[in-house]
Amino acid sequence: MNVLESKFADFNGEIEGDEIKRVDDFRDRAHIQDELEKCLLQKHSRIQIIGGPKIGKMYLVHRLLGKRAYGKPIIIIDLMKTSNIWSVLEQFFEKIGINISTKTFATLKEIDYENIRQLVIGFLSNYGENLIIVIHYLERVLTENGEIEDKELRKFIQDITKSPIYSVLLLSRIKYRNIDSGEYKYFSLALFPEGKHVINVLDDYINRSEYGIETYPPSLLDAIGRHPYMAYMAAKIIKKWGIPVLDDEKFLDEIKLELHKELMRRLIDEKTLPAMQVLQYLRSPIPIKEVEKLCDNDSVIQCIQDGIVVEKYEYGEKVIYCACDFGKTLLSVKSKEDLKI
Repeated sequence: MNVLESKFADFNGEIEGDEIKRVDDFRDRAHIQDELEKCLLQKHSRIQIIGGPKIGKMYLVHRLLGKRAYGKPIIIIDLMKTSNIWSVLEQFFEKIGINISTKTFATLKEIDYENIRQLVIGFLSNYGENLIIVIHYLERVLTENGEIEDKELRKFIQDITKSPIYSVLLLSRIKYRNIDSGEYKYFSLALFPEGKHVINVLDDYINRSEYGIETYPPSLLDAIGRHPYMAYMAAKIIKKWGIPVLDDEKFLDEIKLELHKELMRRLIDEKTLPAMQVLQYLRSPIPIKEVEKLCDNDSVIQCIQDGIVVEKYEYGEKVIYCACDFGKTLLSVKSKEDLKI
């Protein structure tokens, strides 16, 4: 406890935060981006973005903050990794620059959040005016009624909400309903509206004149529906394997049923396979320099370019992780013929 108090007392006020990649190809839905930008121009904005899986919540945040953060440090707390209060605090402390050894942190886990709560509140009060906090995968800690069951985690999120932090964004599949400490504006991110949005996404990746097609087949458009991520996946796969894949009923079924793992597997080829045979066993981000010791660097780069793995900065270090849980599905892949549709 004394160590933690000393760390906060010695804090120099410089918060580096997370890197946000500027996104230029996000397609707005019902002008949600415009409304969010207006919110971010207001101090102490509190925002919830609600939407289903793979609908683009974090992609929207990158688009938004890449343009409208104006140099403010951004802290992203990822609840996909853990919903334990101390693991969440470890992320938070690390990203604001309060570096605590693993041994010291292990002793902190023996006390309640209430014992250090005033330290956190004091920090947020002193340094929160220009800070933006994003909490991702909030649904992992919510009950069916939209309440946070863990009382310590609930207190932490309430403390963030009530503090003078410039902006707080909560990303979730379901609405957080028991906020009793601040006014949140709700935004629902849904499917594309009626129109040519899906065709435009496909055209971002596919030169129709190069493939000799004037229009996309109705069977493909019907399978995609108006789902942004399925349009993106279909475009990537068609670009990799060519027009013949459009005649594959299994491919169209995978799109229609949103079978993420099966679709992602179609992006793996002879270039990306060496890296994926290493990465498929990983369940958490790993420094890219460690991966490059185990497999060909060109294969790692190709995996990133194809979107099979996700690249980001974490605690000042570039890390990568699989875009989905492949399990052991790659072990049977032996040749290009096995990989191709």
